[in-house]
Amino acid sequence: MSRRSRASRLQQHLHCDSCYSRRCRTRVEVDVSCAVVPCNLLCGAVFHLCKEEDHLLLCPNVRVPCINAVYGCTVQLPRSSRAAHLQVCPASVVCCSMEWNRWPANDACSHPNTELYENLLGEQEHGGCLDLALALKDQESLFHSMKMKKLFPEHIQTVEEEEREEKLREEERRKEKEMKKKTMMEKEAAERAAA
Repeated sequence: MSRRSRASRLQQHLHCDSCYSRRCRTRVEVDVSCAVVPCNLLCGAVFHLCKEEDHLLLCPNVRVPCINAVYGCTVQLPRSSRAAHLQVCPASVVCCSMEWNRWPANDACSHPNTELYENLLGEQEHGGCLDLALALKDQESLFHSMKMKKLFPEHIQTVEEEEREEKLREEERRKEKEMKKKTMMEKEAAERAAA
């Protein structure tokens, strides 16, 4: 028994200690009992006055900090609203079931499971969860940076082909700009010569 509960037990009257009736009609006496009162916070509870401190530990209308206060949420709300607040709490922890997909492939399992990865990539084309998409993007970056051609050669080839195509497009754009610039300069030079 904690020190606080022992202290509150000593403060309670002999009758009040064992009385839980909402309609208690016991006469108020100094050492025996005290008056029955309703909760000040209007929760509907009725109790002996000496049990008020204990009631406040359980009252659904007492304002308390959010369950995630240790994670940075500063909201103070009635105890009865804590569960509903967790749905919108900015400090709530969200666990992604696909978190394992962010692990490097060589750590995830001792042998590569290409079927799983192909299925995930197939689902990605239809649009999927943001967490899964980010995990696949991380995995793609990891494969590319580590040059893991032996593990997933088809994936690495696709990335390298895309990079090559992007470089060719950039080169073509640069050449087009140079041609336009050269044409403009020739046109201006011809206009000056004609003038």
